[in-house]
Amino acid sequence: MTMNAEKTGPRLQWESDGTYARIFGGALRSSSEQGRGNPSPDGLSPRGPFLAGATTRIALINGNREIAWVNDAACKSAGSPPVSLIGQKYDSLWPDLTRQCNACPVPRAFETKRSEHGLLVMSDGQVWEERAEPVLCGDGGIAGVVCIASNITEILRDQMALQESEERFRAVFETARDAIFIKNRQLCYVQVNPAMERLFGLPAGEMLGRADEDFLDAEAARHIREVDASVLDGKVIEEEGTTIVKGAAMTFHVIKVPMRDSAGEIVGLCGIARDVTERKQAADELEREQEKLRVMIEESPLGVCVVDSGGKWKYLNPKFVEMYGYTLRDVPTGRAWFRRVFPKEATRKRVIKAWISDLESSKRGQMCPRTFEVICRDGTAKVIHFKTVTVSTGDQFVLHEDITERRRAEEAYRALVDHSLQGLVIVQDECVVFANRAFAEISGYAIEELQAMSSQELVTIIHPDDRETLLVRYRERLAGHALPEHVEYRGVRKDGSVFWVEVYPSPIQYRGRPAIQAALVDITKRKRAEGERRQFEAQMRHAHKLESLGVLAGGIAHDFNNLLVGILGNVSLVMNELPKGSPARESLHVIEESAQRAAELTGQMLAYSGRGRFVVDTVVLSEFIKDMDQLIQGVVPGHISLAYELADDLPEIEVDAGQIRQAVLNLVTNAVEAIDQQEGSIHLRTGLLSADEGYLSECCGYRRLPEGAYVYLEVADTGCGMDDDTVAKVFDPFFTTKFTGRGLGLAAVLGIVRGHYGAIRVTSRPGSGATFRVLLPCKSLDTK
Repeated sequence: MTMNAEKTGPRLQWESDGTYARIFGGALRSSSEQGRGNPSPDGLSPRGPFLAGATTRIALINGNREIAWVNDAACKSAGSPPVSLIGQKYDSLWPDLTRQCNACPVPRAFETKRSEHGLLVMSDGQVWEERAEPVLCGDGGIAGVVCIASNITEILRDQMALQESEERFRAVFETARDAIFIKNRQLCYVQVNPAMERLFGLPAGEMLGRADEDFLDAEAARHIREVDASVLDGKVIEEEGTTIVKGAAMTFHVIKVPMRDSAGEIVGLCGIARDVTERKQAADELEREQEKLRVMIEESPLGVCVVDSGGKWKYLNPKFVEMYGYTLRDVPTGRAWFRRVFPKEATRKRVIKAWISDLESSKRGQMCPRTFEVICRDGTAKVIHFKTVTVSTGDQFVLHEDITERRRAEEAYRALVDHSLQGLVIVQDECVVFANRAFAEISGYAIEELQAMSSQELVTIIHPDDRETLLVRYRERLAGHALPEHVEYRGVRKDGSVFWVEVYPSPIQYRGRPAIQAALVDITKRKRAEGERRQFEAQMRHAHKLESLGVLAGGIAHDFNNLLVGILGNVSLVMNELPKGSPARESLHVIEESAQRAAELTGQMLAYSGRGRFVVDTVVLSEFIKDMDQLIQGVVPGHISLAYELADDLPEIEVDAGQIRQAVLNLVTNAVEAIDQQEGSIHLRTGLLSADEGYLSECCGYRRLPEGAYVYLEVADTGCGMDDDTVAKVFDPFFTTKFTGRGLGLAAVLGIVRGHYGAIRVTSRPGSGATFRVLLPCKSLDTK
């Protein structure tokens, strides 16, 4: 078919085979073909969206003035189906016709071979404009007429309303947002509304009496003049086009109708122009986006299928066909597809149940991911990750991703990771998203428990003292800051025990988002060994210091003692030779008392050095403390209460009673000084314990004493207490927290205890008093 657009309207040419004519891009079939209901050769149907579904009444009248084809709107107006109308005279189309305003255009079109029109008035008052377009054969003859009827009732009513109420028209005319204009037969503007003035940016006075050539470019003005000429010929024109107005391209939807005088003569035209630039731009953008989407889907590396709400498959992209080997012909429905890719009935039922459950529980637009193993057309098994989403139309849009190779790689990687001796973990959003078996064993939690932990629960695995540091490092490393390649920190197992790990973290992308992957090595044993080594080295250094101080103190005390012997002896000789009333005697008494105090000091120094004289005797410690009660009461003031908790049936110990007595008094005196002038209490306890290597290593004076049974004396006070630094120095000679000139009391105690192959354990906190526990080996224990 060819269509020549002339001022007289479209002229339609019949195809040479006489079977159908193409009209406005649709297809009209012959009456016999339409009656059979066969589709047209090119797949277009007269009941397609343009012709068959149009609201305008369209009919094809053959050379015998009979109906050859009608659309749905014409059938509806006639009240008969197409089968009943085809073959009837053309006036059967208008059973409710009341009158015809002028000559019927159909016979006139057959006569003139030109477009003709007329007005029809129906019994219900509806007015239709009927146009007859001739259909020409290849030889120039006329084969038929296309009859097109448009309802112009509303337009006529508007015209009547305009005539009846000029004020109402003026209100609409003045307030309309659309541009409204009236032209005379010379196509000059005779009336424009304010919207038209705003459109052109000119007042009405400058527009009236002028034509479009005065405002628009030549091409646009020429097109408008051609359209206006058709309107002046009696046609109603509705079109959409783009015009340059005030330097910008604007798209308008324009309706133009002829205006008639009382005699029915066309005296001009009226037009309504609506600015649809934004809508047009949006439509163009939508079309471009749809094209992009089409290309993306066609070229997508993922399989794509679209399934309607009834389970019918509407579309498969090339990747889907490549992935499965099935075309739309092979799997026209979801049922057919399920049967092919899940041949085992039990598997198929399980998959369908899960699929339906997802669809029922999900909302429109919500993605439902699932992974299943399928069987392809060639018999190969593939692991497919499905993502299904139901769109607003009810159709299902399904993405198919072949993850077979990735799954195999993941399985191989997981086997390697699960058997790794290092703990491996991936942390994302401060939550564990992956953990291997070794990490679970290190932390004491099951893998499922770790992955179910919230960020608040996860931090409980980190030791409280290390949490803030580790979280800051995690966030900085996630942000890409340069940090040491490994770090050590403490953790807390599920059972509450503390462990040490060495961590090698690195930032990664996990499932498309930033995360931290870390390899962990349990270094708890190494840390414990290092701690024990450092403690042992500190103890050895302290022991060597005590040994050195002891040797120094012993040498000084020995030599100083020899000097004191000479002083005391000569003082005694001089006093024997002086008469009793000699004034020098008092000075000699002062010298003698000072020498005696110096001798006591040397005795303490010898006790500290362990070189004092020991007179070994066998005693029971509890009985020994009871016998010292009066001595102890003598050094404890009245504002301090004294209590005993002495164990019965303690084994005997071999000690120098005088030295032990001095050690007890020194400990009690130290407790009294710690309480000072405040009210407080002192407790003396005895008992028996079995000390192992770990317990003995925490004692002062530790010299690798043998494990076994020890009798202990414990002196506890409620005094001011000591911090760790003070406890470390409390047995140093001449160290004191009181005033100068003192500080050998506890040093002497340590010397005495070490001389008896014992040890002292001190526990204290500032403000909570102090407890000194003296351990002495039982008689049966070999101390050599």
